[in-house]
Amino acid sequence: DDFEAGATRNPAHQSEQYQIMNGVSRFDTGEADPNYVMYDPLSQGGQANQNDLKLYNAMEYVTDDERSMYNYLYNQVSEKDADDYVNKYLLPAISKRNRYASFQERSKMADADLEEQYKIMNGTSRFDTGEADPEYVLYDPLSQGGQVDSRNLELYDKMEYVTDYERDTYNKLYSEDKEAAAEYVRTKLMPAINKRKQDELYQTGANMINPEDGESNGWRTVGANLMSVPLNLMSGIGSVDAAAQMLANKINGVDDPVDFNSDAFGAYNLKAGIRETTEEGIDSAAGRFFYGTGMSMLDSLATQALYMFPGATLLLGGSAATEAMIQGKKRGLSDEQAVIFGLSSGVAEALFEE
Repeated sequence: DDFEAGATRNPAHQSEQYQIMNGVSRFDTGEADPNYVMYDPLSQGGQANQNDLKLYNAMEYVTDDERSMYNYLYNQVSEKDADDYVNKYLLPAISKRNRYASFQERSKMADADLEEQYKIMNGTSRFDTGEADPEYVLYDPLSQGGQVDSRNLELYDKMEYVTDYERDTYNKLYSEDKEAAAEYVRTKLMPAINKRKQDELYQTGANMINPEDGESNGWRTVGANLMSVPLNLMSGIGSVDAAAQMLANKINGVDDPVDFNSDAFGAYNLKAGIRETTEEGIDSAAGRFFYGTGMSMLDSLATQALYMFPGATLLLGGSAATEAMIQGKKRGLSDEQAVIFGLSSGVAEALFEE
């Protein structure tokens, strides 16, 4: 839970806070039990302030610099300033560190999964040898030699996008620290290969308009743009995924960037490749305007055709949210700003369609 801030303090609690910050409180000496003091204040030498208990229980996340700053404020400035420092800065900061530590513990890979990740990175896994089927292993762990971590399955599916340099970097880290190598895969490698996969999807869409063999024609262009309409409706899942990533980061105290190249953005990038390449091939500004207007009308008509289904307008709202997020990032918005901008645009679009 988030720490409470701004509680009214009395001198006894101020003193206890100081003792907790310096490791000499009644809880440190064994005079009182921090798990019991809230319920029996008389036998425990007086009821403790809840913020003090939370501070005591999270002292492992307080740094020496933070303790020094607190002591300076308490001894040289005022007890109130020291208390404000704890409530307004320190407690929220160590709460975030506490949540991040819990997240790290929950997401830690088992030794067997770390070893499997190494084999996947080097092409010697049970999926490479044919011992197990990656499409089946999650559903029948006994006959498949043990259930696999879903993160390893995703990595296996995208190994074609891994470079030799990245494999060498991973292997060096693995030889020194297996968990550091896994963190490299999570925070560095997967975002990089996700980007390459989404770039490939975009190029696939572009090639539908301007094929590599140069044999472009009007019917091909019309067909590709018609296909982009359902792709546009499906693209809203990208905005949902981005919002879910941001929310999970906040809950877990993680500072990871939002991955706007996750698999959820596949429909968007395929559609973008089709439409942007088509628009680039139109010479006049008027032609580009009419093309954009026409595609917007088709998107709207497709949504109206689905009005018999509950929440149909959310499809168009979701696609607008995804588009706004991507454009927001291109214009320099932070991840959080881009997600909020995208969700706001999606809501406005959905209301307009209603």
